[in-house]
Amino acid sequence: MNTDLLPPQDLRAEMCVLSACMVGVGEAVDEARQIVSPESFYATAHRLLFQSICNVRDAGYRVDQETVWRDLAEKKLSDRVDMSDFLEIVRNYPVPEGIGYMAGKVRDAYLRRSILNHHVKMQELAHDPHLPVADLVAASQDIGVDPGAVPEKSAFVHVSEIVDQCYARLKRRQELDGAIFGLPTGIDALDDLLDGLNPKNSIIIAARPAMGKTAFGLSIAWNSAKVAPVAFVSIEMGVSELVDRMAVMVSGMDSQVVRRGKLAPEQNKKVQDAYSEVCRARLFFTEIRDMGQIEREAKRLKKEHDIGLLVIDYLQLADAPTGDHDRNREQAVSAISRALKHTSKALNIPIVTLAQLNRASEQREGKRPYLGDLRESGSIEQDADVVMLLHRPEYYGKEKEDGEDLTGLMEINVAKQRNGPTDMIKAFFCKQTGRFQDWGKHEKLKF
Repeated sequence: MNTDLLPPQDLRAEMCVLSACMVGVGEAVDEARQIVSPESFYATAHRLLFQSICNVRDAGYRVDQETVWRDLAEKKLSDRVDMSDFLEIVRNYPVPEGIGYMAGKVRDAYLRRSILNHHVKMQELAHDPHLPVADLVAASQDIGVDPGAVPEKSAFVHVSEIVDQCYARLKRRQELDGAIFGLPTGIDALDDLLDGLNPKNSIIIAARPAMGKTAFGLSIAWNSAKVAPVAFVSIEMGVSELVDRMAVMVSGMDSQVVRRGKLAPEQNKKVQDAYSEVCRARLFFTEIRDMGQIEREAKRLKKEHDIGLLVIDYLQLADAPTGDHDRNREQAVSAISRALKHTSKALNIPIVTLAQLNRASEQREGKRPYLGDLRESGSIEQDADVVMLLHRPEYYGKEKEDGEDLTGLMEINVAKQRNGPTDMIKAFFCKQTGRFQDWGKHEKLKF
């Protein structure tokens, strides 16, 4: 690389923008500010001039050479701008191409300088033996562009645009003719209640150990992957174990029989077919646990594979995003909970997160969990759009209730749904295969 080269710049474009702004037309200033800010200009005098132009405009005065020079003088900056250069800019740089075009050229040169500076900085950091590699990688993600130097689109949207989006969504629901809007869980009654797993929703599935959280998460991932690619973060188990469990679920075989490998020829064929089917599924697995890295990898998968769902197993084992590591556990869990909601909105996908409940439910009669049993942080309930609590009466020795056989019953208590009703959904959970099904359709799954 030739270090003698001047940094990327376009001084003519900078002077054209300044000239167009100082002809007394406020709209030109407003248009330029949508594209550039003072930091976008290469020449120091040009940065000062554009800042003064903005000051005058914000004060409600007409922007021209007199008001701009007065602002420079009041701020004791006029000695840093040559008067002859100032007058030349005003008089000799018309903008026949339009101010938007010239401002774009100023912005592009600024971005090129920023990228160049970023690479120079990364070279210096890479040669620092005391800098942890993780910090080096994190620094490489930030190209170093000052957020104020390239103005973003307004964060506000006129209500008419929102109405258009809402009506388009309504039309799509009408076209579905009763089918669910979101991704399927595989349990019809639950899908009807939730209208499927919807974009921008943070969904918590919580239970005590051995209730079937992971099996439920795998079942949801499998069913949703038939509609859209799915990412699964496994913090508790190795991904090979999860794939084995998914293959057992797909095959319908007893997991203990498969695990021990004592398979008859027809059983072996069924398991092989199941692995082949899992291999073709649009599923991505990882064991990373840092919430910041999970966010980055989810964004990568969204860009490269357009994932429609992220499943995390499970919340309390995740590490808080960088910068939150030194907080106590409750604060860390709160940071993770907020990150889940932020990521679901940013990627426009639902995020299903499995979570652990505290022991309180096991001390009460019936053992059924409540929202207050969520471990370590009330922010989990607060941030979530949907909270489901799992309970298996059979696990606690309750085999019948009012004459009904409770074998295999999984109670899915939709205890919170921000945009819909709550209810208790009954499902059948076959623990030998890991399969779930609607309670009224479960006979064929029994051994």
